Amino acid sequence: MGKLHDRPALLPAVAVALGVSGGLHLHSLSLPLVVALGCAGVAVGGSVRRGWVGGSSLGLAMVALAAGLTAGTLAQERAAALSVTPGTAVPVEAVGRVAGPWRRLDGTWRSTLTVERLGRGRQVHSDLGTLLLDVTASTDGARPKLPPWGARVRALGSLRRAPGYRNGGRVPSSPPRLRVKSLRLVRTLGEPTAFGWWMAISRHRIEGVYDAHPSSRGAALARALLLGDSLRLPEEWVRGLRRAGLAHLLAVSGLHLGLVALLAGALARPLPPWARGGLILAACAAYSTLVGGRTSVLRAFGMAAAAVTASGTRRPPSPVNALAWVAAALLLDRPERLHDLAFQLTVGATFGLLVVAPTLGGAAAGRLRKALAATVGAQLASLPILVPRFGVVGLFAPVLNLVAVPWTALSLAVGLLWTLGALIAPESVVSEALLWLLDALARPFQWPSTGAPRSWGSWIVSAGGGTALLAALLIGWWLAAGSTVVSNSADRPPKSPWLRLVRRSPALLLALWFLLPRAPTGGVEVVVLDVGQGDAILLRDGSEAVLVDGGGWRHGDFGGRVLVPALAREGLRRLTAVVMTHPDTDHCAGLVDLLARMPVGEVWVGAGWPDEGCAANLKRSAGRRWRIMLPGEAPPAVGRWRWTHLAAAGSSINDRSLVLRAEALGRSILLTGDIGFATERALALSDFELASTFLKVAHHGSKNSSGGPFLAAVRPRLAVVSAGVGNHYGHPARDTLERLRRQGVRCLRTDRLGAVRLAWSAPDGPVEVDWAAPY
Repeated sequence: MGKLHDRPALLPAVAVALGVSGGLHLHSLSLPLVVALGCAGVAVGGSVRRGWVGGSSLGLAMVALAAGLTAGTLAQERAAALSVTPGTAVPVEAVGRVAGPWRRLDGTWRSTLTVERLGRGRQVHSDLGTLLLDVTASTDGARPKLPPWGARVRALGSLRRAPGYRNGGRVPSSPPRLRVKSLRLVRTLGEPTAFGWWMAISRHRIEGVYDAHPSSRGAALARALLLGDSLRLPEEWVRGLRRAGLAHLLAVSGLHLGLVALLAGALARPLPPWARGGLILAACAAYSTLVGGRTSVLRAFGMAAAAVTASGTRRPPSPVNALAWVAAALLLDRPERLHDLAFQLTVGATFGLLVVAPTLGGAAAGRLRKALAATVGAQLASLPILVPRFGVVGLFAPVLNLVAVPWTALSLAVGLLWTLGALIAPESVVSEALLWLLDALARPFQWPSTGAPRSWGSWIVSAGGGTALLAALLIGWWLAAGSTVVSNSADRPPKSPWLRLVRRSPALLLALWFLLPRAPTGGVEVVVLDVGQGDAILLRDGSEAVLVDGGGWRHGDFGGRVLVPALAREGLRRLTAVVMTHPDTDHCAGLVDLLARMPVGEVWVGAGWPDEGCAANLKRSAGRRWRIMLPGEAPPAVGRWRWTHLAAAGSSINDRSLVLRAEALGRSILLTGDIGFATERALALSDFELASTFLKVAHHGSKNSSGGPFLAAVRPRLAVVSAGVGNHYGHPARDTLERLRRQGVRCLRTDRLGAVRLAWSAPDGPVEVDWAAPY
């Protein structure tokens, strides 16, 4: 770790983080306290022999703590002006500048808006930082005429905030964003600066190069590596990289800035050192702006600027100090970054590379060992951040990174050269040759998407942040035993590193025990997971479990971000089966993600679904595990759960949902997918046994579901509605809730309670009813 006086910025940076954390949660801040802390810091710093600025970390830390408290409190006041209840919309008028490139998400275009003034009812707020700006625009295949980067605009829209998910541990709600329904509601008030025009035109031209090769995987990879836009890459590639612990390969970070700096330095070699350093910083600043000022890029640019400054002033560079100063500056600029996953990961992983890795590698280690120590150090430092959020660790990631990082660097270099060549001479022989090479370099990025999740070291874990931190410390202490050779005295030979590893093995076993999911024993359970506007119902008996539907998003890794962490907290590392009731996105897409992350025995589906869309993606992921269930068929028992497939028929996708009745220990639940009145009437007139203890209300409580005759046939004691907070469909409908009330059925809702759990251990025993946390 080194001595503290060699790294004087560490303590002030920690003080800034603590101050920001406190300021973000304080209801009010005492001005005398801030002044006292600042004065005490100056006094303590001035009394130190080595001087306040150069040596007194303690004095500077007290000043930094005061600054952090002030910044955090001001950020809390700004956040209050932007506050909005999750799932609701607040009409606003915003004036500001477009502060980033436009990205297309289906029919929505997204950028960043630096807010100068925000009108909210009769209140007007100013200087509120940045907001995501989403504009709905009908394109018909052509790019709409969006306000250019840097333009000053006025937008009429609504503040919205996704509510997150509550399944034991919480997936946090998203930051507020400004949603504009039409491009006509965005008016340009002022043209951008010359720099803004140049950045907008450059970004547009570069994207045009990639758009000219829509079928090229190499062009899609270059777009992802150089611009950080991975939407054109196949989704299974991105899922594969995530499950192998290699998602960072697609994140624009220090590797990219290093390549830009290397290229700029080569071009500026004839210039004097001060001019060469200035050109390198200018190139890095332009690239950082071009990719949208991401947190990881800002961190890398700040450290690059510190390195160039140290070189220009002929002072030895200190990467750890640079990281501490940059992290503190980023927090003081935007204190809410403290809770941002991107900030935590870029600072944590870099800290692991700079501080943890040298401890693991040893001073006399060879290149291979130092490289392995670097990847292990970065993963250990990221472990307390990733485990609570995603519930997965890539066990093979440290070894895979030894090959993947150099390969990505090569792909990045070729992609940069091809992009520059295509901008200068699009049809040249050199550009075509480089594109062919880039296509070849892109193929290995597909490999992690093949094979079973465990074949790439995807290990399901379950731990909170504190437990994961303790496990990371224990694993690091165990690995550090092999990095040094210690002799007790001059007469005794040095101890073998292997012997030291064996002696510390209880620490490793304890760390692994901390991370293993805890499987409950005894009875059976039904858990209606909170997946927003979708369905995901877990039925389990000990370690045997079936997941019926899996929610989902149109874009993004829903399975990795929501389902896997929720199932890990349930103590599950594999599923006996998953069921797709019908191929709508809010039921099916999460299952496709899940199959790439978690071992699954079988996939149960109904008959007659076309081989397209989400059903086709799920079938391709399932392979031989695909089981088509025929009407009236009894699927295999799972633990003590017995299943019956009830026949359902209809013309719409919803009415053709798979309807299942599951029974265990004398109680049953009817799972109805998204069926409507027509299918309900057919089931009520059929010979199937419908009477059930519990009912999963069909179609999220739509007004066209759960009719009176159907409820009379089922006669449930309790019903559960799975719906999203503040969803624009109005689910569950008042009419449906009223029909349930008239039948005397108690109704629980995930949009109010989070995940709902029903558990019992005997036919005559009580049923435990619990939920995660009310919204």
